[in-house]
Amino acid sequence: MPRTPPPIAVVGSDLSARIAALRLKRAQRRVLWYDASPLNPGAGGGDARAAGTAEPSPLAPMLPLSAPTLLGLVAELGISKSVHRTEPTAALLEPAPSLLSWSAGLRDPLAQGLRGPLARRRARRLLRWYAPWIDPNRPERGARLDDRSVTDWCRLYLGRKNVDELLGPCLGAWFGLAADVTSRLFGLSLLDASGRPRATSLTGAAELSRRLDAELADVRQHETVRAVERGGRRLQLTNGRARNAAATILAVPAYAVAAYTQDLTPAECASLAKLCYQDQLQLRVRLSRRQARSRGSLWVSDGVPGPIAAILEQERSETAGIEELERVIVARPSFARTALSVGANETVEMLRYAAERLIPGDWHGARFEAPWFGSGALPAFQVGHYRAIERLQREQAGQVSRALFLCGDYQVAPHLEGAAIAGSLAAERALNAPASRP
Repeated sequence: MPRTPPPIAVVGSDLSARIAALRLKRAQRRVLWYDASPLNPGAGGGDARAAGTAEPSPLAPMLPLSAPTLLGLVAELGISKSVHRTEPTAALLEPAPSLLSWSAGLRDPLAQGLRGPLARRRARRLLRWYAPWIDPNRPERGARLDDRSVTDWCRLYLGRKNVDELLGPCLGAWFGLAADVTSRLFGLSLLDASGRPRATSLTGAAELSRRLDAELADVRQHETVRAVERGGRRLQLTNGRARNAAATILAVPAYAVAAYTQDLTPAECASLAKLCYQDQLQLRVRLSRRQARSRGSLWVSDGVPGPIAAILEQERSETAGIEELERVIVARPSFARTALSVGANETVEMLRYAAERLIPGDWHGARFEAPWFGSGALPAFQVGHYRAIERLQREQAGQVSRALFLCGDYQVAPHLEGAAIAGSLAAERALNAPASRP
């Protein structure tokens, strides 16, 4: 009897792993999809770094204005009616000499765009010059632009107000990132031709995950992988068994890659060590619609002191005949780092006090749920991130005899489109690599 060639294994549970497995299956390759074992099974809470994978954020997933890879997948799965984009709207709270309130210094930053005709003219000219180096599918090709932060670039060319009242609040509210350390290359990828930040929120992300799980039900393995050996050709499972593979796509966070495989070169290990992850803190609040005097999402200018970056309105639901409004309080990264060492009750009280100052009178009778802590939950994309990715990709391309391929949103961008691109590219590399062919 002819020997059946081993399958391509996909290890991981995030969106990029699902998409990589789907692409391999659609290419008529035998594929098996495994979960990655936790790095520390005894760790509890929302510590994503200890668990080895990042928990999903309560925030609505954000997408860049152009997201052909993810939206093409949605159309391919036939779920365009339930999974679609919505235009985000928000009001910005700016510093005011009097007591901060919902109506003090309020404006729509996305509608007004950049402040000042000189800043708008400079932004258009700079973005035309940067265009050849900004590639959403392969952002590391523009690593020459990964030399300064969004704050430094904006203050140099566009003025301080535009980073404190536009780009900074955008990064904080949409992705939980700090503009003073985030690479300008990622910031530039969110700007349109006029310099205005453009993004959309995805409605129905849970339905997308359910549909992908249904499509991959026949390749899903109810076993977890402890280690990847022999250059991606052998898997060690947590139950003590071993499985052979033609190739392995390892879709785990960058800081966890070295814990699963010893088949990395020193240059790859050095590149992965330079990829930082961002701590996140969010608090979900439910209140009756009659109690909520204000409507919509609120961004807080970087010039306003306090621990809150944004208060986002999520969705409306009905409980016991009472219509409820759900809000998510997004903490600033600097506060998230310190709050991880503080108790949950103290954290809720501090955020509640700050929210009461920003929107007085709206929180009476509100139900504050347990805070969501994400330690290392999201790639930070700090200055130098894409240069490390460029070195990592160059080193991986030289390992022609190895059948191990890395995958994850840390290679592209910290949003669903970035995860979709990373999964598609990993599947393409696994299919085309000589080492993974049966």
